[in-house]
Amino acid sequence: MVKIPLNPYPNQKFQCRVPVNGINKNFEFGLWYNEQAGYWLFSLSDVDTETLIFDNLPLLSSGIYFHDILHQLDYKRIGMCMIVPVINDKRSMPNDKNLGSGYIMIWGDNE
Repeated sequence: MVKIPLNPYPNQKFQCRVPVNGINKNFEFGLWYNEQAGYWLFSLSDVDTETLIFDNLPLLSSGIYFHDILHQLDYKRIGMCMIVPVINDKRSMPNDKNLGSGYIMIWGDNE
């Protein structure tokens, strides 16, 4: 499992090489904060094939019970992703100031 480097800058895109199921995958992450709704949205593309994998997935945590937010996409074999709170926060989702510090993203192999 690896920690994906996140920061609370709105409307950001960055590329990151992530080991998934024994293969290094080149992903482009797109993150933006929806101020009206008060949550982050997440998109992922495969840099090598130039294809969008998914779009507009909310970054939510389940509090102390960690779950794979990509579980419904397990058939794509892109790994698993968890948003983990490292602060005590009853909201269970990062806000516009604590993404990457109060909540971190962990990526791992498919189970």
